[in-house]
Amino acid sequence: EGTTADRLVEAGIALIAQGGLRALTIRDVAAVAGIAFPSVQHHFPAKAMLVDEIFAAVERNHCAATARALADLAPAPDDWPALAEVASAVLADWCAGQRTLTIAAHEMLLAAHRDPRHRAFGERWIDGQCAAWGALLAKLGMGGDADTAWLIIELLLGLSLRTFGCENQAEAALAN
Repeated sequence: EGTTADRLVEAGIALIAQGGLRALTIRDVAAVAGIAFPSVQHHFPAKAMLVDEIFAAVERNHCAATARALADLAPAPDDWPALAEVASAVLADWCAGQRTLTIAAHEMLLAAHRDPRHRAFGERWIDGQCAAWGALLAKLGMGGDADTAWLIIELLLGLSLRTFGCENQAEAALAN
């Protein structure tokens, strides 16, 4: 179940996935988490602190989910044709099992693009994704360079946005 702070962060992730960062309110986070409003302020005295913790959790958890999926799906070395199947399976996970987290990652990346204060979260997400994909590419004997990994990630982001149909303004802006 986690700590109160963890419950608040998870509630924030869910709310961002539903309505975007601009729709996030402290009262809604408290309600979704089932926690009294003053308790939120005890853990996160400012909304910016809560947003920062939400983005940190999105970055960590989404990158960890991708790394786990790649470890579970990794083809044998030199089986590079299987890369498309692995990418497809990760996309399916992003759009199904990790749907809320993926939509929140979209929102985080858009916020990172718009606001320098959030840029570090977006950069760490990119670095984490590139590291996971780079390791797989290296295992497949494809070099594992960051440019190739980033190309795969860009394709997955575009496809996940397309799959979700740009349900909120943040996704539509990011897709554009």
